[in-house]
Amino acid sequence: RAPTNSGALDLLKPIGARATAMGAAYTAEQGGDAVWWNPAGIARMTKPEFALDHFADVFVASGDAISLILPAGAAGVFGMEARLFNFDTTSTTTGTGEEIGITTPRSISIGATYAASFGPRFSAGLSLRFYQFNVACSGACADIFATDPFTGYLDAGLQFRPSPTGPVQFGVALSNLGPNLQVHDKPKADALPARDPSIGPWDLRP
Repeated sequence: RAPTNSGALDLLKPIGARATAMGAAYTAEQGGDAVWWNPAGIARMTKPEFALDHFADVFVASGDAISLILPAGAAGVFGMEARLFNFDTTSTTTGTGEEIGITTPRSISIGATYAASFGPRFSAGLSLRFYQFNVACSGACADIFATDPFTGYLDAGLQFRPSPTGPVQFGVALSNLGPNLQVHDKPKADALPARDPSIGPWDLRP
């Protein structure tokens, strides 16, 4: 979808150093970072993993993510994840230019993942998450900004190895499947982003 027709473009922001470096190719990789890219990528993990990620760039003043992966043997692999993005802090002023508070737009995403392998070649995974965009305010501006409701969305993915012992693996992922992002009310809802994060141009400013 075109950038002007999508909300929550920060959902396209990559998480994880190796995954960020590999771009969309990480869809076919395995490991804890896959929980943010292709949930099928955690299906063959055999040890628990806890990860903390932090980054900052021109769009996100502070981005933090946390994930916990818990293999459960034949029952599959479970994951829990959350991320918080803080955007640029700005001053809120009255019509006369008097500063009344400091605002920080931010987005929150929390969710859970389940993945399983089917024989030595196939893996599948599904993530259910909830997203919210809000504006934190310190000062007299607390009543100016309304908090948006949480919007649920799904990520689903598959991985396939032509040879169980070979180096080649294929992956496919469908990201941000869900209803339009609610912004105060239905008429202001925007579609969730549904495109390859490596394709630009795109703008993450709220």
